[in-house]
Amino acid sequence: MLSALGRERRGERRRRAQPGPVADAIEGLRRARVLVVEDDDINRQVAQKILQRAGLEVELAHDGADGVAKVRAGGPAAFHAVLMDLRMLGLDGWEATREIKRDPRFAALPIVALTADAVAGVRESCLAAGMCDFVAKPFEPADLLATLARWIRAPAGAPPSAPVAAEAFPVPIAGLDAKKALAHLGGDAVLLRRLLADFPRSHADDAARVRMLLARGGREAALRIAHTDKGLAGTFAAARLQAAASGLEAALRAGTPADASCAAFEDALAEVIGGLRSLGAPTAAPRDGTDPARLEDLLARLARLVEKNDVEAQPAARELSARLDGTAAEVPARELACRLEAYDFPGARRALAALSAVLPEETREVSHG
Repeated sequence: MLSALGRERRGERRRRAQPGPVADAIEGLRRARVLVVEDDDINRQVAQKILQRAGLEVELAHDGADGVAKVRAGGPAAFHAVLMDLRMLGLDGWEATREIKRDPRFAALPIVALTADAVAGVRESCLAAGMCDFVAKPFEPADLLATLARWIRAPAGAPPSAPVAAEAFPVPIAGLDAKKALAHLGGDAVLLRRLLADFPRSHADDAARVRMLLARGGREAALRIAHTDKGLAGTFAAARLQAAASGLEAALRAGTPADASCAAFEDALAEVIGGLRSLGAPTAAPRDGTDPARLEDLLARLARLVEKNDVEAQPAARELSARLDGTAAEVPARELACRLEAYDFPGARRALAALSAVLPEETREVSHG
């Protein structure tokens, strides 16, 4: 059953889909400068593509701290609006907004929340933090643009943007509704192909990561994984995975036993990953990821980030873990990623040392295999 807030947002989407003043307002967004603050690469790409196709100028921030820094560095004239994810690693969207709004120069800067939690109370918490509105994930292009149009007006004289024709996906994909996923992206099949190719590389081992985190007391980090995957599953119209991730998130928030929820999440994720990999080469992980030089570069970058206790080590470790999946270095790579997800930097240093000890042998196996 939809919450009252969910029904309200659905009604807004229907109204915003109508021609007339809303369409004129969206047309007026061209050349508006928007900062997107989002710590998930797929969601960043989705928001960026939707906005650029509508003629907006987009800058990206990879987390809350990065977003605050870019707003402050740019000054009050740099952006017409900020799109702010709520649940991010490190500085979350609520606190990042408070940090920005503490500076009186940004009192009038519209900050719109991005959230997969379209439930009662979210709007109130966003307003209390200094945000002016919110957009529910998965993004509906018209909804995202109409929300921005309520708060900003772009410079005049922008050139018209070329329409993008919708394209049908060539084959059905197990675990998701490609037609609905295309609708979420405004019919941009090229973008959908790229996002679906990225998903297995970044998220194939999410269920294993959740189990390892829970075994080590990292419930909060496991909750973030479930929350992120709930939003991504919505974007891809993967209903079963979205429901399973939502159930896992609810169990973790409530502090109840999560074994059954983990199993449901694992099964649903495996179905989607299997469906994507069955498409063949375009969505397969690139084998150059196990090139010895590439692995050495990733390992060196991780060593620098871990030494500085930098949260940017988290996506780097996830990438390394995905590239080493199915190899002899798989277990220590996953251990490193999970330690970092739990902000256990001392444990991450030990895991990194263990990984370094096996990685040279592994790269020789790969380069000769």
